Amino acid sequence: GPISQLFIGKLLFTNHYFENEGEFVYLTKFKPREGKRLVITITTEAGSSGRKIAEYLGNALGIHVYNKELVHLIAEEGNFTEDYVRKHNERLYTNGAEAFFKESYSFAETGFEHYKRLYEAQRRVITQLAEQEDCIIIGHCSNFILQRMEGALHIFIGTDMPNRVQYLSNKYALSPKKAWEKIKKQDDDTGKYYRLFTGQDWRDPDSYHFTIDSAMFGDVGTAAMIEYFIKKGYDSLSAAGIRELMDHYSTGR
Repeated sequence: GPISQLFIGKLLFTNHYFENEGEFVYLTKFKPREGKRLVITITTEAGSSGRKIAEYLGNALGIHVYNKELVHLIAEEGNFTEDYVRKHNERLYTNGAEAFFKESYSFAETGFEHYKRLYEAQRRVITQLAEQEDCIIIGHCSNFILQRMEGALHIFIGTDMPNRVQYLSNKYALSPKKAWEKIKKQDDDTGKYYRLFTGQDWRDPDSYHFTIDSAMFGDVGTAAMIEYFIKKGYDSLSAAGIRELMDHYSTGR
C-alpha cells in the first residue's frame, strides 16, 4: 500500500491536497512531467540534516542545490555585502530593543526598511533561478515565493528535538545544552522572519506538499523517497520502491 500509511505522524501528506481520485493538489498541481521545469524548495529545521539530504537529492537528480551560494547572489542583486546578508538574512533581531520596537511599530517607523530590501532581493533571486533552471532551493522563504509556480515541489524536513540536539552536538562538538540553545535561536529567528514577510507559520504543513521526519529513513532514505516521489508520483509510492532506490544510493548508483 502507499508508503504514507507506514509513517503516521512522521510523513504528512496534507489532506486537502488530494482530489477524489488521488491527484495531488496545491495552489498549482504537482505532477512530475517530462519537459517541464522541476524546482524543489526544501525548508528544514536546524539539526534535521535537511541540507545534507538536499545534496544527496541534487546529485541523484543531476540538478543544482542553492544554499550558501544564495548569500552571494542576494548580495549581488541587492547591492549588499555578503557579510551583511549572512548576518541579517532570516534573522530579524540583533538585540532586545530591536525586538520590542519591531513588534510595536512598522518598518518605516523603526528603520527596518533594510530588511524589506533584503527580502525583495531574495525574492528576485529565487524567482530568477526557478525560471532559468531545474534546481533545489533551500530555505529563504522559497516555498512561499514560488507557491504559484507550476512544477514546484515544496517539502518540509524536520525531526524531534533529541535527534536535532544529537546532530548538532556531533557536527559542532557542542554540549547538549549549547546545541539546544542554538536550535532554539535559529528556530525563533526563522519563525519571526518568515511570519513577517509571508504572514504564515513556517512549520504550517498546509504550506508544503509534504513534510517528513528525517530520522525515520536517515539522510539517504529520505532523499531516495523524495526522488521516488518525483519520478514515479504518489500513486506508485511504495516501501519496496523506496528500498530499491536506497540500494542504488548505497552502491554509488
